[in-house]
Amino acid sequence: MSSVKEYLHEVWSQVDVEVSFTCPHCKNPTAAWLKVPGDQEEHFEEVPCLFDDDEEGWTVIIRHDENGWSAELEDASDVDVTIKVDDTYDDWDDPEPEPGAYGIFVGAMQDWKANVSELSTVGGAGSKNRLLCRGNAGLES
Repeated sequence: MSSVKEYLHEVWSQVDVEVSFTCPHCKNPTAAWLKVPGDQEEHFEEVPCLFDDDEEGWTVIIRHDENGWSAELEDASDVDVTIKVDDTYDDWDDPEPEPGAYGIFVGAMQDWKANVSELSTVGGAGSKNRLLCRGNAGLES
């Protein structure tokens, strides 16, 4: 797979996930939204504690399998980690069709046929821009 395809696959497979837990060091609630590859079984992500400047952060292990999503802290597996997966985003909604789409298509085909016919004549100027001709047609009348 080319590097562009790999990059697009990586971006499109990402899932928004919120992890939250109680910081084992300072005992304050910690939460973060993460972009996690949806096609990997296990992913490691660093989540900093917002209240403790001395701590570097906690490594959260996010797992995904046929049973669903789970998460745990790497260095403190006894801490409960809550995970919420945002699966409400749907990028595949089809737009509404253009009003009069068939009429636009038929008109474009008639223009194309007229240009092809004009190209077949000896001195035909069929290479003119169809859009410019149609745009000027309204000005002439």
